[in-house]
Amino acid sequence: MRKIFSLVVATILMLSASLTAFASSSSDDAQYREMLNEINAEYGLDLGYAPVDINVISLDTYEENIRAVAIQQHELKEMIENRQENSDTRLIFTRASKTVTKDALPFDVFTITATYDVNGNQISNPRNMYVSGKAINLITGEAYFVTSGPHTSIVDGGRSLLVDFYGTHITALGIPVNNVRVHADFAYNSN
Repeated sequence: MRKIFSLVVATILMLSASLTAFASSSSDDAQYREMLNEINAEYGLDLGYAPVDINVISLDTYEENIRAVAIQQHELKEMIENRQENSDTRLIFTRASKTVTKDALPFDVFTITATYDVNGNQISNPRNMYVSGKAINLITGEAYFVTSGPHTSIVDGGRSLLVDFYGTHITALGIPVNNVRVHADFAYNSN
């Protein structure tokens, strides 16, 4: 019995001694937080900070990965803003309810499904929206986990539905970024 107890204690001590601390203190990662804030200001975004192991991820590597996510999110933001600004209205009257699935931007491993009503060329009553697909891209090693949504807006004079979900994106190097958007557009005549 004593030998088993000693073996268990020795195993626990060896495992605890071999583990490295993954989370960093707020003073240790201040440069990383500041880097994220600068990139957010540069691209007009609100990406959220998630702790990284500063012993493994250098500040340069962190900046490179965060900047890549920021560029991707900025392009998506501009596309959505352009859709919201360029709208006109033309009325055609028919009535239908439809459920449509679209690829989610910018991650091609997800789809977003939405159900909505169409009256002529006007969308109304968006409902039953969800993201589906693989949380982890097996080819790149990137991951995405939805944390909020759906967030919707009807644009183009009522002819298009924009659906956004927000979550945590983990880059191929394991760097997490919070508040990253996935997006899909649904038109009144989508199939």
